[in-house]
Parts: sequence; C-alpha cells; structure tokens
Amino acid sequence: MPVNTPLNVENHGRNPYIRPRKRGAMLDNVPDFIATREHADAVFEEFFKTGDLDIFSRHRAAMIDDVHRGSLAIMRGSGNELGPFEEFISALEEHGIITMDEAFALGDRYIAYKRSQAA
Repeated sequence: MPVNTPLNVENHGRNPYIRPRKRGAMLDNVPDFIATREHADAVFEEFFKTGDLDIFSRHRAAMIDDVHRGSLAIMRGSGNELGPFEEFISALEEHGIITMDEAFALGDRYIAYKRSQAA
C-alpha cells in the first residue's frame, strides 16, 4: 500500500518556487521606500544602468492598492497589460510623486532606451 510521505521535510513551509531577491551592489543604490521624486529617480537611474525590470517589483507591490490592482487586472484581461516600468510610473503618479508630464517624459526615455538596446 502506498504511503504519502512528505518529499521535503526540511522545507519548513517555505515555497520552493519563490526565489530569494537578488541583493548586492546592484540594489545598494535603490531606496527601499519611495516617498520623494529623488527616491524615484534613484530607482529609474539604476534601471537605466542595468536594464533589470525586477528593480520595480517590490515598489510596485507596495505602492499599488486593491483598486489599482483591479484596474490592472481589467487591462490585462483586455490585452492592454502594462509592463513593470509602466506600472511603477502609474503608481508614482497616483501617489503624487510625479506629475503626468513627468510620467510621459519617463515613458519617452524608456522608449528611447529600448530602441538603443535593440540596435
């Protein structure tokens, strides 16, 4: 008779599919909390240096509320999903950290960055 035994007794409830966040020199210049335009600029500058969209993930998760998540889910369902960069800009604008004009300027800079990477 087969016996159901745990495959990984030493796991202690941790999810094996969640990998630890990368920490190191790359993220030392990125603030943990975004409260000012200077904090946001530090995150953007680190992104434009590294090209790593994961830089935005923890800030997006912390700054986006349930109503905003619902809007993003509707956009995703209709095929208009925002990427991590755009979601971060949206959260910054919603919290009054950047203006709409600044959001468009950052979007233009991101498009220029993507084009330079593709060339």
